[in-house]
Amino acid sequence: YESRGSGIGGELRMAGRLYALFAALIEANSGGVEAGREQVRRACEYIANNFSRPISVAQIAEHTGLCRSWLYREFQRYMGVSPVRYLIQFRLLQACMLLETTALSVKSVSFSVGFEDPLYFSRAFKKQYGVSPKEYRTRHAGQSGGAFSEPGRFAENQ
Repeated sequence: YESRGSGIGGELRMAGRLYALFAALIEANSGGVEAGREQVRRACEYIANNFSRPISVAQIAEHTGLCRSWLYREFQRYMGVSPVRYLIQFRLLQACMLLETTALSVKSVSFSVGFEDPLYFSRAFKKQYGVSPKEYRTRHAGQSGGAFSEPGRFAENQ
């Protein structure tokens, strides 16, 4: 605004300041990819430390310093799933480990991994793995390490 004036000199000064502003914005945002990755990593860490509690996407977003919509976009970008889907997959993976290594009832397992409704847990488990939790336990009794892979991993080459 200070650079305005009449003639070509004023226009060039304004254009120069505009380019300087654009350059500053680009430089300030150049860490965006790494920052996004770091925020998703922090969200995954928060989920891993709190999955057994009733946590919400809003709480995860608050922990990472992102709004819900940005958290969703960053999760989709780096994990290939939404934060809610990642949380469910993480909980189901933990349930697999408990079903393989403990004698807890299916209901107790569902509560232990953060599901508040055992029926919803059983439906989600069957949808994810193609068998009920009880069938899974029968097939994998005594195994450790989990038969299924960890939910979404960071895309290292993005």
